[in-house]
Formats: sequence, structure tokens, C-alpha cells
Amino acid sequence: MYDAIHHAKEEMLRRFQKIKARVKPFIDIINNRWDEQLYRNLYASTFWLNPQFQYDANIMDKHMSTISGLLDVLEKYAHRNPPLQSKITSEMKLFRNVEHDFGRASTINNRTLIPLGI
Repeated sequence: MYDAIHHAKEEMLRRFQKIKARVKPFIDIINNRWDEQLYRNLYASTFWLNPQFQYDANIMDKHMSTISGLLDVLEKYAHRNPPLQSKITSEMKLFRNVEHDFGRASTINNRTLIPLGI
């Protein structure tokens, strides 16, 4: 969801770059709906945890704020368990840095082959 909304806005702006004034009202509607109804930390979390996006520097550079959403979800669901929070953040570091099992050839090769939602 997170990526789809951002991709749709970028595509609209790209296609209508010569007549941005025409597309601006639609972008404003998307932004308002996103901010008021759709943006949730859970969407940001799933975006950050998706290998298709995580290891694409161009995408992640645009969406660095997703880490805050992930940490908010982590703190909400593990708030009374500091050891669990530490374990999860350690695993996040392994995931981000492609260490241990995240660095296995099979894992790396399947980053873009596994359909979203699985």
C-alpha cells in the first residue's frame, strides 16, 4: 500500500509534467486521503521489511521515514518486554546489513522473485 500510493503520485507527476497544474488537485486529494485515512505505521513497517524495497537504495532513500513507523509498531507490541525489543532491533540490523541467513545466496536471489504478500 505504502509503495503503491507513492508510485501512483510519482507516475501522475511524470506523465503530466508539462501540465502539472491539471494534476495538482488530484495529487492533493491523494495526499489528504493518505494523511487522514490511509497512512499507518503498519504500512510503513511492511514496506521497510519488504526485501524488494529494503535492498533498493533508490527506493529506500526516498522513504527513510518508514523506519520510524517500524519502530513505533515494535514499541507498541513489545512495550513491556525490553529483551524482545532488543532482539528484534538486532534482527533488523542483520536484515538491513545482509548478515547471517539474510546474506545467503538463496535469500539474496529470491528478493525480487517472491510475490508481495507472501
